Amino acid sequence: MINREQQIDRETLSKRNALKNVYRTQEGKYELARTLRECGVFDQISCEPGAVELRNFGIRKMEDLGLLDEESLVDLIDWMLSHEWKNPVD
Repeated sequence: MINREQQIDRETLSKRNALKNVYRTQEGKYELARTLRECGVFDQISCEPGAVELRNFGIRKMEDLGLLDEESLVDLIDWMLSHEWKNPVD
């Protein structure tokens, strides 16, 4: 995670942009969502063998995309709270 006081170097920014391009398509977005969900990123940490490593992989994927940087995270939360979400049983 990069906080507001830190600077992102050009190499990191370039890598992030290249990775983001992979996930910008509709198929890419669904694949990233599926990967993060299957890695257990949004679940409670499990005691099952390999669960922590798998979850950490998903967290690293989010870090590689810059989604967990302090400023990005606040923007993400703002976006999430400004939307009405569909009820999955509707």
